[in-house]
Amino acid sequence: MPRTLALLLPALTTLVALPALAQPQVETLDPQGPASAQRPDPQGPAIAQRPALDTHPPHRPPPHRPPPGADEGDDGASVASYTVWGSGFRLGALRFRFDDAEVSGVNGSTLQVPDRANLGGLSFGGGYRPTSWLRLPEVRLRFGGGGASGPWAPMGAGLEARSTRFFVGAIDLVAGFEHALGRVTPFLRGYFTAGFATVRAEIRHADLGALGAERVRRGWLGAGVEAGFIVRVGDVAGIHVAYRGGLWGPEDHSVSVGMALVGD
Repeated sequence: MPRTLALLLPALTTLVALPALAQPQVETLDPQGPASAQRPDPQGPAIAQRPALDTHPPHRPPPHRPPPGADEGDDGASVASYTVWGSGFRLGALRFRFDDAEVSGVNGSTLQVPDRANLGGLSFGGGYRPTSWLRLPEVRLRFGGGGASGPWAPMGAGLEARSTRFFVGAIDLVAGFEHALGRVTPFLRGYFTAGFATVRAEIRHADLGALGAERVRRGWLGAGVEAGFIVRVGDVAGIHVAYRGGLWGPEDHSVSVGMALVGD
C-alpha cells in the first residue's frame, strides 16, 4: 500500500497543476510603444527630391516696334537724305569778272552771261531730329551744272568772249518742322546757303581766232524755303519729294526727289 501511494503521488501532483498551466497570460502593450520600438518605414526614409532644372531659356516677347509710318514719339533720331535735283539759276544776278586769265587782254573785263539758266545735280546730307516734329540742324552738300550759252561780247583789243556752261557747289544749313500722318510725313523747312559758281568762257581774237577757254568764279549767298513730304517704305527708309523756292540770292525754283533715312 505505501508503495502504491508513492507511485500515484506524482500523477496527482501533475493533475492538480494542469489548470494553473492552462490559464492564459494577458499582457497589455502600449499601442504607441517606446520610441526605440518603432518599426522602420518599409519604404525607407523619405528623401527630398530636387526639382529638375529647366534648360530652356525664358520666353521673352520681341521688342515692340511701331508700324512703318507711325509716329515714333519724341525720341531723338539721326536723319539723312540723298536726292537728285533740278533748278533754275539767275546767273545774271552775279558779276563774273576776269581776274587772272591766261589771255591777259581780258583781265578786268566782265563776262556777259545769260540772265537765267537751268541746271541739275546731286545732294546728300545728314542731321538730327530732336523730336518727332522738329528737325535741326541738318547740313546738306549740293553739286550740279548746266548749260549757259551766251553771245560773243567784245572784251577790247580785238578780243571776244562768251560763256558756254557753268558749275555750282553749295552747302545748306536746314531747319524746320514735320509731322507724321501715317506713312506720309509732310514738312516745311527753311535753308541758308553759301556757294560758288564757275562759268567756262571761250575767248577768240578777231585776227588770231580761238585762243582757248578760261574759267571765271564767283561766290554767293542765298536763303529760301522748301516744302514737301516723305513716304515711308520701311522701318528707316522713305521716298523724299520737295520743292524749293529761293527768297534771296541767285537760286530760283527747284525740285528734288530722292531717298530719306531715319536712324537711331
